[in-house]
Amino acid sequence: MSGRSTGVESNRGPYTVKAIGALACLVIEAGIAATADFHDLPSLDRWYPMVLIGVQFLMQVLVALCLFMLFAGTYVFQVGLISVLLREFRTVLLLSLLYFLVFVAYAAVKALLIFGTQTPEEQFWSDSGFAAASTATRLLAVVWYTFVLEAVLRLGRVAWYHRTPWVSGFRDAAGASI
Repeated sequence: MSGRSTGVESNRGPYTVKAIGALACLVIEAGIAATADFHDLPSLDRWYPMVLIGVQFLMQVLVALCLFMLFAGTYVFQVGLISVLLREFRTVLLLSLLYFLVFVAYAAVKALLIFGTQTPEEQFWSDSGFAAASTATRLLAVVWYTFVLEAVLRLGRVAWYHRTPWVSGFRDAAGASI
């Protein structure tokens, strides 16, 4: 043996950094989402809301990247059992895609109001399309935050980083020794 640490001990630091990164991006995204449509500053530059949307989009991409890096640090990913991760984390992956698509629709409606119809920002809520898109985005965001948080915490479990639980499970399922 080369004296190199294996298992959770060698992954604890990288897991912590990735988990903190994902959660920090999630908090920033949530902060922007919670306040982006509720300020009363009509004198702001018309680009300001689009900058917030851009930062929010960037945070969503970074959360997805952190989740992927968390997946990549697991034993099952490293030995090519990607289907196990896809099955175990299907809900958060599908919610991430759905949230992204709903967010893009919201951003398109907001951009249309700002640049297409030149609607003053204080009148956005009188537009039924904007109200529906913003409300749907905010409601779905709460669900997405919950599932991302749960996925990050689940990926902190020791079993994801050790060979034994996975080999034992396949051995039991196959009914033979590996």
